[in-house]
Amino acid sequence: MASPQSRNTDQYWGRTIQDYPIYYSWESLTAAYQVPVDEASRAIGREVALRTIEQISTIAHPSVQASLNTELVHLITLEKLQHILELPRYPGELDNFALPGLVAGCITLMSTVKPSPFHYEYGYVCFRIMVIALNTCLLKHGRDPNEALQIPNAYFPTNYLADLWRQTAFLLLADLQGRSEVFPEMPNMRLGPQALSHLEAMRLDVLLDLLHGDQKNFSILLKEFNSLGLSGLMYVLSKFVEKNKADMNKERYQDRFLIPFTRIFYRYRLLVPDFTIELQTVKRIHNAGMLVGEMCGKPPNADLEDSRNIMEAFSRSMGAPEPTRLPDCLGLMNYASKFVMPGCEDLVGKMGEAAIQVVWNFIPAGQPDVLMQGLALLLKAITIMFDDLNLSRIDKQPWMDSLLDSVFEADIMSLLLRLALLIPTLCSENPECRLDEAIQEFVEILEYVPRNHLRARFLDSGTLRLWRKYLLYFGSSNLLSPSKPNAKHEGCSYIITSVCQQVLASQWAGQMKLAQPIGVCGNPRCPILVGAELSCSKQGTTYCDARCQGFDQMYGSPMSPGVTETLGSTNAQVKAPKALFDPLIYAIKTIWPDARIAQRKAKAIELNPRPIDSSHTFDDDSERAESEGKEQYARSQKHPLPTAQRGKVLGGKKVRGQQGCLGRLKERRNHLSKLFLEMKDQTTPTLELQIWLPDPLSNQDSVTKVYFSPAFPNLSYLLSWPFLKDLPEPEATLEDMEARFEENRTQI
Repeated sequence: MASPQSRNTDQYWGRTIQDYPIYYSWESLTAAYQVPVDEASRAIGREVALRTIEQISTIAHPSVQASLNTELVHLITLEKLQHILELPRYPGELDNFALPGLVAGCITLMSTVKPSPFHYEYGYVCFRIMVIALNTCLLKHGRDPNEALQIPNAYFPTNYLADLWRQTAFLLLADLQGRSEVFPEMPNMRLGPQALSHLEAMRLDVLLDLLHGDQKNFSILLKEFNSLGLSGLMYVLSKFVEKNKADMNKERYQDRFLIPFTRIFYRYRLLVPDFTIELQTVKRIHNAGMLVGEMCGKPPNADLEDSRNIMEAFSRSMGAPEPTRLPDCLGLMNYASKFVMPGCEDLVGKMGEAAIQVVWNFIPAGQPDVLMQGLALLLKAITIMFDDLNLSRIDKQPWMDSLLDSVFEADIMSLLLRLALLIPTLCSENPECRLDEAIQEFVEILEYVPRNHLRARFLDSGTLRLWRKYLLYFGSSNLLSPSKPNAKHEGCSYIITSVCQQVLASQWAGQMKLAQPIGVCGNPRCPILVGAELSCSKQGTTYCDARCQGFDQMYGSPMSPGVTETLGSTNAQVKAPKALFDPLIYAIKTIWPDARIAQRKAKAIELNPRPIDSSHTFDDDSERAESEGKEQYARSQKHPLPTAQRGKVLGGKKVRGQQGCLGRLKERRNHLSKLFLEMKDQTTPTLELQIWLPDPLSNQDSVTKVYFSPAFPNLSYLLSWPFLKDLPEPEATLEDMEARFEENRTQI
């Protein structure tokens, strides 16, 4: 078919995509529909529109000769097409669009626009008319075709198109949900085989090729216009693609139909407009799941503008009014992450922030173990995007601050702790829990920022201060119940210290202590004596919070009101008095060393099952890694195995070695706890005192018993003493440990 390209391009094709979108946006169309039209002009325009619809409907008919088709294409100008778009402004005009031939004819007209259908205004207007015709065909032939098509216009006066998108979405949703009842808004409407049979004559294969070849401009239109509901189009294309599945082999079917449709569908899924139940309907039409990224692969011909549009659309879609389910979030992340390229570095963190917010949203009702798995996958997707970018980690770059802003806003540490507490079982005992993987991915994300800049941002943002509060709470919880240690709290302490070790290296403990001073609460009625973080600048008194300060003002010593400030802030004038006992130091010295020692000994047993020299310690992680690596390499040279088999054997040994070492360590700690409790009963017995209290009513003294139990340190604190820390040695027998305990009994 000859193209009318020889005519003046601007006059025939209209404006380019750089200029025409503003005239078809929701706001522009709504404003235009408010302008009254005189009846004479409307009658003339209507006559032109109806004649043009008739001409378009005959273009793709097989009985029409090619020469006549070419002549018709030249006759259908942009001005005539715009007259057609005026019809939906008025009631009763949508029946004129319910022609399958109109759909096929518009597709034919779109194919004549070069270099791509959406490059010029002409192609977009044809597409818009085609979508209106397709939706009216679904509604018209989805019920009694002899009945006039009436679209309720209660929601958008003078704009029947918005109600058309809404009615189509309602009808499709009912069909996709398998409902047979009739919606109140759509009397006598049914969608069945009779509706799709009228669509067979449409050139849907050509339309799919046109959309797939112009994906970038298709996304620009969806982003800028927000005035087209395409659920009907996506539904019809999905049925068309599904119908062709049985006629060809799997590979050809995927390349020819499934992959092009999936790419188009997921673009619309990310940029779906805010029409009633449009998004809800689209979610049910097609779902490629987690395989969408692998299926679609790198987008063909995507440039920087297209990549940024898709990545930004992902972040916006996660904040839609209708909540995104976690599986949908993972699938969309899998799709959008394939668009990453140099120049998109600043958007990776924003995508992660938006996706992690989905996990936060489902904490109250979701399964915590499933949410933990989803979080690990999302963090993994972020690290993969950064790996694909192959960025330098040496020098500070602008995108790094954007990444850290997203990390702080998403509050990944708090999310890890919340999920670890909500999971019914301990993550260390649950093979399905992916906590360790999530921690590792989180650490890898932080490692993309130079450590000096990372440390400075953590201190300036107050994040380290927040983590210090978490460590203070979880790490010192055993002080409240020494005989019943909280395993989950210990696990949370390990999460915090593991990440801090990566962020601040060997300086993490000192930086954590300096993050905010600790004092003793000055309110004598406060049940928690440590952890005070407010200071009165007049008297230098510290308090847990404003409540304790208020109580002390009311019942305690007088002080000047209204001057409290957070310790460690830049405005603090008076430092808190030194605490009698610092639970943060307790947490650092008890929780972290125990975890590190257990891990190192388990690793040593796995690599070299011989008695461990407990007196030897590694100066840093690099020395330990180098030593372990040399031993492993030496053994691999003595007993070479195939790579896959060696990995399998070492993996099994690692698990068994860690479990055995930790089990023996736990057994010895329990036995040692019994020995200390026996010593407590022998050396610090509970005192029973009798005191006489005067009774003013009887003028006699009554006898009352008072019991006093002296303080006794808990096991973790005792094991921090230098001469006791190696007592629960996993390689020593219980008898050897008990003998060493008796040797040190006097000193203890």
